[in-house]
Amino acid sequence: MKRELNILLIEDNKPEREAIIKYVDGIKDVCLAGVADNADSAIDYIKNCIPDAIILNLELRGRYDDAISFLMVLQKLNLPKRPFILVTSNSGNKLVYKHIRQCGVDFSMAKAQPDYSAETAVQFLAFIKQIIFDYPLTITESLEELSEIMHLRIGLELHLLGMNPKKAGYKYLIDANII
Repeated sequence: MKRELNILLIEDNKPEREAIIKYVDGIKDVCLAGVADNADSAIDYIKNCIPDAIILNLELRGRYDDAISFLMVLQKLNLPKRPFILVTSNSGNKLVYKHIRQCGVDFSMAKAQPDYSAETAVQFLAFIKQIIFDYPLTITESLEELSEIMHLRIGLELHLLGMNPKKAGYKYLIDANII
């Protein structure tokens, strides 16, 4: 029996939240371990149960009122295993994306991209499920493990852009992004 990917959904947009819930109910190997419409509830949930992955809307309401504050609180929890964090956002600001990466975000998706739908984030996590399981992100990662994870993350982003790993220059692009 295959292990299910447990996802915590943090989304305050009701139609988008409901679309993701409906989509996950219809697929195998992925389940919503929890659903929160604000950061406060999400922090309370994570204190009791650590999901494999989090889908986090960048623009939230509540005491932590945005994903960046939520991420900073999450780091202070010193979890034994850090969930894979995927952020969705209406913002296209590159400085914001750079900052959220520094706060521990593993991947981000712009809701404004033409092929985005509420289901896209779940499909992406399902696609990389085995990577999430095989490379647990712990607080005590070595530099070698971090480098390997970065190579995987950049490779996944290049894949989403339609880059073929067999094409000339693919490894160069990954190495250049690491630097």
